[in-house]
Amino acid sequence: MSDRISGGSLVLAFAAGAAFGAIAGVLLAPAPGRETRENVRNRLRERVGDLEPQRQAIEQAVRAGLECFERETRLAAASVDATGGGGGEQGIGTEEARVKS
Repeated sequence: MSDRISGGSLVLAFAAGAAFGAIAGVLLAPAPGRETRENVRNRLRERVGDLEPQRQAIEQAVRAGLECFERETRLAAASVDATGGGGGEQGIGTEEARVKS
């Protein structure tokens, strides 16, 4: 068995610890329930607002990666077409010729 902890396990453990901490904090809070719920709701709204720039950056990076992938796919397809189907030096372009060789 490996002595290393995987990244996914570490993230899961962190998330579980955060969730248990939040629940314990709510249950042990000195404020009344309504006030505590309002405080939690306000903090969540703040956090979601704090994440918006990161969400936009990730969305932009995904778009750029997709554009790059599509461009490279078109270039690869054009290269295959230009060489007669990718048959190497012989220029084999048909499926039958590839199967025979």
